Amino acid sequence: MRHRIGWLTEIAGTGEHASLITECLRHLDPFRLSTQLEVLDYLLRHPEPVQS
Repeated sequence: MRHRIGWLTEIAGTGEHASLITECLRHLDPFRLSTQLEVLDYLLRHPEPVQS
């Protein structure tokens, strides 16, 4: 863990740091409210029958 913290301290403010932030945000995209609303809207407009 200390190694990772040291590495993060070293890359602060660099292009590598910006790339890391971009990649982290990309992983969070499915959890954005706008994404969740698109999925919910689609499901409400295109209901599928429930199998029992």
